[in-house]
Amino acid sequence: MDFRNLKLPRNSYDGIWANAAFVHIPREDIEKTLQGCFDVLRGVMYISYKIGSGEEMQEDKRYDGAKKFYTYFETGELEAIAEKVGFEILKTYEFTADSGKKYATKPFGNLFLKK
Repeated sequence: MDFRNLKLPRNSYDGIWANAAFVHIPREDIEKTLQGCFDVLRGVMYISYKIGSGEEMQEDKRYDGAKKFYTYFETGELEAIAEKVGFEILKTYEFTADSGKKYATKPFGNLFLKK
C-alpha cells in the first residue's frame, strides 16, 4: 500500500516508524501523507529525514547509479507541517551521518511525534 494514501482503520496503530521514508515523498504530498498517518495512529511516530532544501533526483551508487527521488526539509519545516495536522512534537534533533557511508550526502533530522 502506498502510504501517501492509507486505507486503514482510524486509530489502529500504536506506532509508525518512518525511517528515511519521507525523503522519497514529493513535497506536494507531505501534508496529506502526515494527515493519513495521524488518522490511523493512536500513539507515537518517528520520522527521519534529510536536511536541506528542495527536491531532486540523485544517483545512488549503492544501486549502480540508479536515480532516486529526494525531498529535503529545512530545520523546523517538517515539524510545522506535523503540528498543523495535529501532532505534538515530543523531540527533534539533527545529526551528521558517517561521511564514510555512500548514502550520507546530507545531515539527518529526527522527529518524534505523538497523536
